[in-house]
Amino acid sequence: EISEEFEKEGIKYLIFKGLASSYFIYGDPNIRECDDVDFLILPEDVQRSHEILRRLGYAYHDERGFYWTEEPEEHYHTHIQPYIHETDHNTVELHTAIFTKEVYTESVLANRKLIDIDGHMLYVLSDIEAFLCQLFVTAVDDYAASNMTYEMDPNIFFQLKFRNYLDIAVMAV
Repeated sequence: EISEEFEKEGIKYLIFKGLASSYFIYGDPNIRECDDVDFLILPEDVQRSHEILRRLGYAYHDERGFYWTEEPEEHYHTHIQPYIHETDHNTVELHTAIFTKEVYTESVLANRKLIDIDGHMLYVLSDIEAFLCQLFVTAVDDYAASNMTYEMDPNIFFQLKFRNYLDIAVMAV
């Protein structure tokens, strides 16, 4: 639904991490656990994307509940605060860069690849960029969980460490 609206509005996008990684690594978008759908878009498309998500029933959520702002809220540089659908609670994230700098976003989007996932045509990273993205995500997650042990949180430990390393090993084969 989001990708269709982005197409109608002329917003260049691609989906990366979770769903797309599962497709690339295992040949099925539903095998690998994922918490959200990550969209890469150009910085100049953030406001229009924000408005599209609102029309589709997405909002921000925190301890106050669901809320909306006219301007997108930055979560951190190159990443907008996650959106949650008010009915089905799916989570969507908008990113304006993958590799920390927006200067690469346009060329990454120019190399995107159109695939069929369950009858839906979606843009994803090219093969080599998907592998590089997985390496980058693993490094970032590994740093974030560098002091974490299995005993502290087994689920997060496996998600941030084991799953990422397994993904890289399978992609490299």
